[in-house]
Amino acid sequence: MPRQQLISYIQQQLNQGYDLNSIKTYLINYGYNKDEVEQAISSVYAPKKPKPRKIILIAGIIIIAVLAISIILILSKPGKEEISLSIDTELGSKNIIPGGYIMFNTEIEKSGAGMVLLNHIMTGPDGKEISSIEETTFKSKSAQFKIPSDAKPGRYAITTSAELGGIKKTSKITFSIAQIGEDIIPEEEPQEEEEKEEPEEEEEIPVPVVDEDEFASLTIWERVEAIKIIAQTSAIEAKSHCDKIGVASHQNQCYYNVAEESGDIAYCQLITEEKISDRCQKMIAEITNNSNICTSISHESRRDNCYMSFVKIGDYSLCDKFVNKYYKESCEALKIMASIPDYSQYQIPEPQ
Repeated sequence: MPRQQLISYIQQQLNQGYDLNSIKTYLINYGYNKDEVEQAISSVYAPKKPKPRKIILIAGIIIIAVLAISIILILSKPGKEEISLSIDTELGSKNIIPGGYIMFNTEIEKSGAGMVLLNHIMTGPDGKEISSIEETTFKSKSAQFKIPSDAKPGRYAITTSAELGGIKKTSKITFSIAQIGEDIIPEEEPQEEEEKEEPEEEEEIPVPVVDEDEFASLTIWERVEAIKIIAQTSAIEAKSHCDKIGVASHQNQCYYNVAEESGDIAYCQLITEEKISDRCQKMIAEITNNSNICTSISHESRRDNCYMSFVKIGDYSLCDKFVNKYYKESCEALKIMASIPDYSQYQIPEPQ
């Protein structure tokens, strides 16, 4: 009687599309006896009566696979419950001079797979487009525009549109451009959270000074980047420079950079803005590969997003921690798929 391993190998090769003569020639050249190969081929084509227990096992595996695939297909279909999207754009500074740069951050909160398409458009006081940026991203993202050197003083705007799975959201922010050596008081009232964070006497200062000796020739964002480089060798020294920044939004970004370079969550806890603090803690959780850090994130959608970054690398113990239904069911479906045995790997048996 032919060996079962040889029969299984022949059956596998047939399933993969190889013709019978090629399989037979290969096995004989490999060292098998011609009669043994022909007996094995006959056994493959001989009527077989599967054992009831094996039929039940195979049927069970097929049912589980179909169920898991169906769940994933249903969950991946765009819909009101499965996909959500919200954006919030924040400026790095209110006033800026012609020829300079203006940095802004787009905070993205979403559920559902796929990348978010962002389109930023900067317009002048006359409403005409000056510049635009189009990009795709999975997460919140910072960007910047260069202000034309001949830009006239006045109110400018940056409009950001985001699209995911047919859902579109828009956010708009405005800012003033001042002439060199001149301060412009914003026409609109500053945001409430910034008003609370900034000392009253410093609200009208266009460029807060970090350290007159080291950073006097740099713009505020160049100073923040310079401090980030310092953090690569000394987080404590970098933190001391961040402490001297007088505007909360810049200071929070400074602490975020120090946390990123040092991998120390303690610097995230110095951040006063909740959204930036949550993003910082998620970043540290991923850097340190510690999902327990996600539990300290205040906003539940950002907390779920943190957990999902670990589910994607195979940690299905977090499924019960999700608040969002989409994330929870996706985690359970991935867990089921991971538990299905893989019978596709066969090794060619050695001839005796």
